[in-house]
Amino acid sequence: MERMDLYQALQPDKRKLSAICVAGAAQTDIDALQTKIAQYRCPSDKSPDLRDPKLFEPTPGTTSAISLFGNSPPFQVATSNYVGAAGSMIITGTYAAPQYDFDCGGVFFGVTDAKATPPGRGPLGVKASDITDGTSKVIMVGEREYNGLAATWVGTGNAGGFDPKDNGAILGRAAGFNQNWDLYGLYVSTGQPQNRGKAPSSTHSNGVQYLFADGAVVFISDAVTVLASLFNRCDRAPRVVDVSRY
Repeated sequence: MERMDLYQALQPDKRKLSAICVAGAAQTDIDALQTKIAQYRCPSDKSPDLRDPKLFEPTPGTTSAISLFGNSPPFQVATSNYVGAAGSMIITGTYAAPQYDFDCGGVFFGVTDAKATPPGRGPLGVKASDITDGTSKVIMVGEREYNGLAATWVGTGNAGGFDPKDNGAILGRAAGFNQNWDLYGLYVSTGQPQNRGKAPSSTHSNGVQYLFADGAVVFISDAVTVLASLFNRCDRAPRVVDVSRY
C-alpha cells in the first residue's frame, strides 16, 4: 500500500515521531497522524478512529494507559487493528517482552535510537534472510480488536516497555498471552488486567487473521497449540497447524 501523501507530510526519513507528536505540533502533522487508513482497520471492529482511552471500555488498573506517550499525550493518533509479531522467546534474566533492544525472536522488536534528536524510540525489523524457519512458517502481523485496545499505524514514541502506551501499541506477543482472551474479557476476569492489549484478538468467530512473512493471509483457530512457535522467526520448532493453505 502506498500513501505518499502521508509520507511527504510526516517525513519519516528526516524526522522522528518523538519530534512530531508534541504539544504545539503543527496542525498539518496532527491531521496526518490522525488520518484513518481503511486498509489498517478491520471492518468488523468497533474501535474509535482515534486511540483515545476515554472511548474504550475502562479496565481496572489500566483506564488511562493506552495513550502513545503516556497518560497525558499532546493529542491522540489514528487507530489500527494490526500489530507486528514480536516473537515469543524468553530472554534469560530479563522481562520477556519486546522492550528496549530486547529481541524476543519475532520479525519486530523494540529498539532505542540514541542518535536521534531528540532521541527516538521505536520498532526494529529484520531482514528476510533472518527468517530462517521460512517465510511461509512465520507470522509477521496479527489482528487486535476493540477489547484488546486495538493499535495504531503511527508507531510508538517509547520502546522502554511493553504496554498499550508504548511497544504494545504496535506489537503483539504469543508467549504468556493468549489469543482472543481480550475478546472474551478473560484477562480482567482472571485478575490479569495488566495483560490487556498485548496479544492478538479478533471479532471473527473462533479465531484471528494473520499475515505471514511470505504475504499469505491465514485464519488461525483459537484451538491452535503452536501459535507461540509461529511467532518466532528462527526457533526451528515444529509447525504443524491445520490452516487452509497447508
